[in-house]
Amino acid sequence: HQTPPPEMISDLTPLHPNPRAKGVVQSCQLRPFSRNGRSGSIFKFVLRDESVHPIQVSAFNPLSDSLADKIRVGHSYALSVFDVRAADARFNRTGHEYEIMLRADTQVEELESDEAAVRFTPLSAVLDAVDGTNHDVCAVVLECGPLEALTSRKGHPMTLRRLRVVDESSACIDVTVFGESAEHPPGQAVTLFNARLGTYRDEKTISLDASGVAASANSDLVEWWKKRSPEEIAGA
Repeated sequence: HQTPPPEMISDLTPLHPNPRAKGVVQSCQLRPFSRNGRSGSIFKFVLRDESVHPIQVSAFNPLSDSLADKIRVGHSYALSVFDVRAADARFNRTGHEYEIMLRADTQVEELESDEAAVRFTPLSAVLDAVDGTNHDVCAVVLECGPLEALTSRKGHPMTLRRLRVVDESSACIDVTVFGESAEHPPGQAVTLFNARLGTYRDEKTISLDASGVAASANSDLVEWWKKRSPEEIAGA
């Protein structure tokens, strides 16, 4: 009798011959690489389900380029036919012991979005958390600032956008999004994946890369926001 393939990301190990995985994409990035005389591109994304730790997924070209056009943050996918190997902590911050390496014969299927598979943290709990912790948040945009071009402390050019968001816990927080991010109008629901909590000028804030921000299909959250009174909105 063959053991069925693992269904949860937390159960993935190199020992199973036919692993499968499914979840919501938390972040993604396509970048060039050059090593040992070889060069090309690598596409990485982080897949999350109800497990404590998400898992990092990597693909090299030519698969990397085709996946970069297909994979979107906040969308759900099922993966099959891939390799599972020990995670390299130098390049992997998910906390998972293993990571997924995709192959030429890997199957990637987009599923209907299932944000319920993600453990979103209420903003009231985020505000009570310890600085340096990371959280997945689903909230409504209160304010969306313009793209700002700045210079980092190390002298490197950088781009950021500032948001203010609120959720059903009635807590609000300022958000700094690094990179070329899309504009999200007030009243739109967004998911913020792997946002890092910090303190700036005695106020709690969260920050994340632009790849971790996506419009949300959470209609219940939007309806909750629409039912709030003008006084409540003004005080948020």
